[in-house]
Amino acid sequence: MSLLGDFAYFYGQNFAALSTGNVHGISAKCLPLDAFAFACWLASTMWLLGYLPAVQTGDYLYQSFVAVSLGMVLWLLHRVLSVQREPTLIMNFECCAVLGKGALGKVFLIKDLGQQAGATSLDQVIKSVQKADNLSGLKALNNEIVALRLVSSQQWARPYITKLYDAHHSATHVCLRMQCGGMQDLYHRLMTRESVGHGDRSLSCRKVVSIISQCVSAVAHLHVGPQIAHRDIKPANVILSETADDATILLSDFGVARICTR
Repeated sequence: MSLLGDFAYFYGQNFAALSTGNVHGISAKCLPLDAFAFACWLASTMWLLGYLPAVQTGDYLYQSFVAVSLGMVLWLLHRVLSVQREPTLIMNFECCAVLGKGALGKVFLIKDLGQQAGATSLDQVIKSVQKADNLSGLKALNNEIVALRLVSSQQWARPYITKLYDAHHSATHVCLRMQCGGMQDLYHRLMTRESVGHGDRSLSCRKVVSIISQCVSAVAHLHVGPQIAHRDIKPANVILSETADDATILLSDFGVARICTR
């Protein structure tokens, strides 16, 4: 009964992830440990029982239980080992530091290998989105590509709106090479205004007026020019580049944008 209890506990805790095939449903740290612990438990149990085959003991139920358990452990280990990693080299660009993580993927600062050794391309980033088990994310990404290509065209390209330079496909990911608007978004900048350990990072009245006017200008252009409704305007989607006297923004993340057609 203790064996069946351990079996029920292990799979009961992870049933949702196992049934949907979504490895992210299990904690990324706990999944390898659970699989390893279960494999050790299974191996020790079989050793204590002396590897008695069902033909000799007549315990067909136990043999079936061991076979199913071993199969599930191997499946879990396969999922752990086959987790898809973000590509590190895309065309002539190398992904460096992670600038941010979102619902769809990660944004990397990139280095142009064609430039001087060690030089980082501060004006471009790559947004990487995993293909597998991410149908809703890929739909949003396709929507973002369509909108960004429109606002990046020669006719509709304007300041304060992120430009898309190219889209790249690997076997596991879709990567967008885009304009870099800065090292942080407006949300995190506002959160550090009075945070302990960040010193005095208050925004001057001049910077506040500049940020608001740039946001209004960007939204007005989207509505009047290419007729795009962003539909997700918030501080986290406003990328900020700041100097001592001024601040410049880029409106980003067009995943839920909609192109209005008459």
